[in-house]
Amino acid sequence: MGLFCGITGAIFIWIHRQLVLFLRRNSFMKIIFQRNWIVYPIVICAFYATLTHPIGFGRYITGEVVFSRTLKDFFMNCTWSADPSRFEACAGSVAVRWSADESIFAELTVFVIGFYFLSIVASTLPVPAGIFMPVFVIGAGMGRLFGEIVAHQFPDGLRGDRQMLVYPGIYAVVGASSFCGAVTHTVSVAVIAFELTGQLLHILPVMIAVIIANITCSSFQPSFFDSIIKIK
Repeated sequence: MGLFCGITGAIFIWIHRQLVLFLRRNSFMKIIFQRNWIVYPIVICAFYATLTHPIGFGRYITGEVVFSRTLKDFFMNCTWSADPSRFEACAGSVAVRWSADESIFAELTVFVIGFYFLSIVASTLPVPAGIFMPVFVIGAGMGRLFGEIVAHQFPDGLRGDRQMLVYPGIYAVVGASSFCGAVTHTVSVAVIAFELTGQLLHILPVMIAVIIANITCSSFQPSFFDSIIKIK
């Protein structure tokens, strides 16, 4: 998980930098920014709102749910894909929310990929914004998807004795910390994850994943903030 988040974090930073450089060097965009800079944010906001509208494509990425609610869903200590009759299954409302027209796995995949690129585009807007929350939620989505796949493949646990079941919420915490740590090149994000969840039981896997993600991403790209400084 740490290796995957480190690689995707490096790609995230690289795509963002290339997009910003393109917007600065493109002659047409130069005219837009110099004369009517407000046009670009309006176009992007309209595109974002249209794409995430619950009636359209947004139903595949839970467009009606805010990020704070999404994060709570990802961190839930239950399994979305489990049979409703099993005690580790989540409440029906959560499963329905994340399987509108497709399977839970398809919807999670679309959510991660969609917001991965939407966050990159949104972070290029000439308005005050933060990057921590978007990458934290995207990482949680990656971890949740990976955890749901593992739980689906091993419904009775990795040992098959139902003594140590797979809980995707743990993977979500690891993914959120790893991807956010990779993009920002910080380890302290693990502490924030522990404060959010109030659980220190999984401190070892989280710290290991964050360190691996940091090492991997820093081998290819500077941190997101250093990248912005270099662009300027």
